[in-house]
Amino acid sequence: MKNILDKINRADEIQANLELDKTELGKHEVELALIDDFRKLLNIATADYKEFNDAYNKFNDFKKLVIAFGEKYASNTDKLESMYSQMFKTSKELGLDFNSTKEGKDALSLAASADPKIIKSLVNKVKSI
Repeated sequence: MKNILDKINRADEIQANLELDKTELGKHEVELALIDDFRKLLNIATADYKEFNDAYNKFNDFKKLVIAFGEKYASNTDKLESMYSQMFKTSKELGLDFNSTKEGKDALSLAASADPKIIKSLVNKVKSI
């Protein structure tokens, strides 16, 4: 009888250990799932950073172009305005209307559609970014 009772007690101990092992196994499964989720998120965040960095570099390159072209345009329009004034004055002295010429009309059209003051203002905004 003692032998049977010992076996029953041992079976109870084994059962308790199995339940403890199941709990430990469940805990490790949760830890493994967490590390898998972490790895996935780390890979996504790394890819997102690379995409951001690439876009930022492209933005900086584009920003430099916008500034260079804007400053070039502003410089040329300053010269153009000076020459326009001279041409207008000379034409007027000769009794001609410079604004009725193709070049005069084109200069007025350019000034109306691409005001150098606005371009300079936009270039300054881009520089501040």
